[in-house]
Amino acid sequence: MKNIKADIASGKYKKVYLLFGEETYLLRKCLSALKSGVLGDEASDVNYTVFDGNRGFEVSELKDICTTLPFFADRRLVIVENSGLFGADKAFDEFIPEIPDTTVLVIVEASADKKTRLYKAVKSLGYACEFTTPTPEQTVEFCAGYLGKAEKRISKADCEFFVNSVGGDLYNITTELDKVMAYVGDRPNVSRRDIEDICSMRIENRIFDIVDALMTGRLNDAYVILFDLIRLKEQPIGILRFIMSRYLKLLAVRDEMDRGISDYEMAADLKTADWLVRKDKARVAKITSARLNAAIELCTQTENSIKLGDIGDQAGLEILLANLSAL
Repeated sequence: MKNIKADIASGKYKKVYLLFGEETYLLRKCLSALKSGVLGDEASDVNYTVFDGNRGFEVSELKDICTTLPFFADRRLVIVENSGLFGADKAFDEFIPEIPDTTVLVIVEASADKKTRLYKAVKSLGYACEFTTPTPEQTVEFCAGYLGKAEKRISKADCEFFVNSVGGDLYNITTELDKVMAYVGDRPNVSRRDIEDICSMRIENRIFDIVDALMTGRLNDAYVILFDLIRLKEQPIGILRFIMSRYLKLLAVRDEMDRGISDYEMAADLKTADWLVRKDKARVAKITSARLNAAIELCTQTENSIKLGDIGDQAGLEILLANLSAL
């Protein structure tokens, strides 16, 4: 991404760019910046063409457009999405060197096979940029920067709480940040209370609260959260699976603690943030692996009973919470 920003700043573009990956927010921001940089303030779309593989297009037409000189401008911008060119026997890699310096071709894909000849041709003659999901730490930095541009401040702890509570991709993150900024109005500081008041909390975060309540003997608190989730139309079987997933995660933390694994290595193994690892370690510090395994077994038995029709899903979940609290 930095290389593309440098190209835009200098006005010296490569003949082909490949943008791919699962983080669509950053990808679309980059694509928009490329469009603005290449086309400038042109009012006409005469030097701008988009092909979409989902709608179908002829490769021959794509090649013709790429080799057409721009009309009263320095450059022509051609974007092709979902091209189908990777892995296909269309020898498009052989065409890349033929693209004139007056054309900037941008290929946008959900994924790209790095072993293909086309990928290697793009790497050789242009630039390939993969947009991967940011780590939790990077997402915290992104949020602080996003708020900072609007002259809003937030503590690191509250920003971490926001990321952990809201979750999702950066599109969802920015939507929730916009809601927070609208909610605080002219106030310069964003607090945890603001986040709790206005943001849509992901179900995983509520499951964390249920499990925390169960592990500390607060069954009534767990029931309050459960009934709130059911009122919001969450399916009991889905809640049960989230609860089991949470216990499995805590068991993994407990096992790695017992083996003396460092926080950094544990975060890498469990694909989570260092600060979340530290929180989970504190949660299971006085809980044995045997207790966590027993909780997972109870979840499995309850799900099987629900599937067999021996008990209703909500009733089964309510009994499960009581049994987990009694461990």
